[in-house]
This record gives sequence, structure tokens and C-alpha cells, in this order.
Amino acid sequence: TIQYIYPENLSPDELQSLQMKGIQEVPYRISDSQAMSIGKLYMGMIIEYINKYEVLPVVAGRGNLEYDISSAILKLISEEMPTIGFLIGHGEPSSQDYETLTQALRELYVVQDVDLKNGQKVPANISTLLVIQPTGTFTQRHKYVLDQYVMRGGKLVVLMNNIKMDQMSPQAQLQVNPLESLLSAYGVKIRSDLVVDIDYNLAVQTQQTFMGMPIQQPYPLFPQIISTGFHPDAAATRGLTSLGFPYASSLELLYDRIKDDAQILELAKTSERSYSHIPPINLEPNRQWMPPGGASEFKRQLIAVQITGTFDSAFADEPVPAFDPDPNNPDEIMPMQDSEEKLLMSPQTSIVVIGNSTLIDENAIRIPGNLVFFLNLM
Repeated sequence: TIQYIYPENLSPDELQSLQMKGIQEVPYRISDSQAMSIGKLYMGMIIEYINKYEVLPVVAGRGNLEYDISSAILKLISEEMPTIGFLIGHGEPSSQDYETLTQALRELYVVQDVDLKNGQKVPANISTLLVIQPTGTFTQRHKYVLDQYVMRGGKLVVLMNNIKMDQMSPQAQLQVNPLESLLSAYGVKIRSDLVVDIDYNLAVQTQQTFMGMPIQQPYPLFPQIISTGFHPDAAATRGLTSLGFPYASSLELLYDRIKDDAQILELAKTSERSYSHIPPINLEPNRQWMPPGGASEFKRQLIAVQITGTFDSAFADEPVPAFDPDPNNPDEIMPMQDSEEKLLMSPQTSIVVIGNSTLIDENAIRIPGNLVFFLNLM
């Protein structure tokens, strides 16, 4: 039930009780032609469940309201907090490298790093596993461990592009995707390109100045996805107006690998005046942007997708890879084979692939919409 409480009908003790729960007065100015005075508003919300409650102290707008209410309800009804895992060990950043994101995640989840050393399976408590821009190689054993995690019903979220940025050069070069075979088996390929969006993009600061102030200019390699690029049925983008994806690779869906009854949500697509830019790529903002073949190559580019359904194992027709030796203890005898039988098909689960990993770093996570979008994916 929803109950509206009007402060003028409350006793001093009842007002004090609300304030102790976190609902505070918000002063506002009242002006007319003759005088100005200060009024008081109560703009908070209390969500109660049995003998517990969560407080939204100030509801100032609708921007994140749905997410805030959903999060509060989830915290109240959850007996045990789910666990989000950050995969490490292949050059990926750890959870500690994402201070803002990790702090937000810990409001609703336990966060832990997951290392697949020796090829041990992903811990059973991991409900969602994040794979963020790996730069090292994956052994067949590690790919198999990820595959079997999905086969057990684990949710996999992969964020990466296939382009390497050289901090000492204005050029971007190709980077090999160490998980290409695994993701292709599930129906998604991350292309070796960067997406250019002429019409909708974020601005960057240049070295030029005007009256002593740095000049900002649009940067087509930082696509901005507006609401027309969201899937209408996707909960992750509901209520959002835009997202920012600095340096994103495009995605290709391999429909012959995706089951007919799977739900495919194209979460983020660019504007019509976009194209795929293959390496080598000049990263300088001050340049002409046009597809090599002319305007006929403009088309919308897919940057993020969520596939929900059942998935066949990428190792269905391959032997189970042996355990990896421990480089710190080469004399250790590893098991010859798994004690668990190989799973060939998953239950209903979800795989999210985003051709971009920078949207959650400390700078891009502040782009309006990015944090809520990513939290909604969890």
C-alpha cells in the first residue's frame, strides 16, 4: 500500500521520528510582489517491509527514481545478497580499479574478484561474472571454466573492444580478442573496429582556447546513444535518455548460433550517420570523418546486446581441457580430469556483451545514465 503523509497533520514527536529515519526538511524560497519568505518541504520516501525500512531522503526528480525504488525493495526482500564477480588474471582490472562502480554495487551485492588460477571452476556463489577488457591469453582450460559457468546458469557480462590505444601515439591498433571463439559460440562477435557516430557523440576538450577558456568539440569516436537507440523492452535502459561509450567496437550477431526461442535485446545502437572504422585509426579530434567508401556506408552500429535463453556449450564436441599447472608450484600434481561431468546445455540464463569497457571507468561512469545502465544489467 502507498500512504501519503502530510507534515502539518503530524505531532512534533511524529515529525522527529521521521527526521530520525532520514526524512529531512528541505527549505525553499517563496516570492511574491510584496515579500519573500522561506517555506519547508518534505520530499522523502520511506519503503517498509515487515519490520525493516529503506529511506530515500529527497526525491527531487524522476531521473533515477525507478532504479532507487527497485534497489530499496530488493534490499528489503533479499535474505542474502547476491555476489558479483570481477574476473582477474588475464590483464583485467580488478574491482578496486572501479571505486565508484564498486561502491554502488556494494549497496545491493557482495563484490569479489575471481581468479581462475590452475583452472578451478568459478565459485558457486557468483551470480554474475564481469569480464572487463582482458589483455592476456586464456588457456583452453580457462575458457572451458567460463563456459561451464554459463552452462550452470551463471550470468556473463563481457565488456571489451578489440582496439589497443597507444598513449604515446595518436593511433589506435588492432588487439586480439582472447575470448573470440567462446563468445562466437554463444552468438556474438566483437568486431575489430571503432564506432564513429557523426550526429550523436560526446565532446572532448581540445588544446585550443577562446578568451583563455579551453574549447570543447564533438568527438565522433565517443558515441552517445540516445533513447531511439535503446530497445523498448530493455529494463536496463528504461527511463534513461542517453548513454556514453568512449571508444566502442561494434558487435555482430551470429544468428545461426543463437537459439530460435532466445530473447535478443539490442541494448544500444548508434544513429543512422555512423560507420565502422577499422585500424589503423587516427584518434585526433581535428580531422574529417567519413567512411572510406563514402556516405553509402553509413548505418546504425550495435554496441551492446543482451541474449537471454539457453546456450549450447562451446566445448560440446571437444575434450575437457586438462588443469593448468601452477607456475608458482610446478611440481604440484594436478588432477588428470574433472570430478564433475561436462555440461552440454545451460538452463535459462543471460549473456551481455558490450563493445566497450571504458563506460564504467572513473571518468565515463559520471556520464549521465552510464552508472544506472550498468547497475540495471546486474
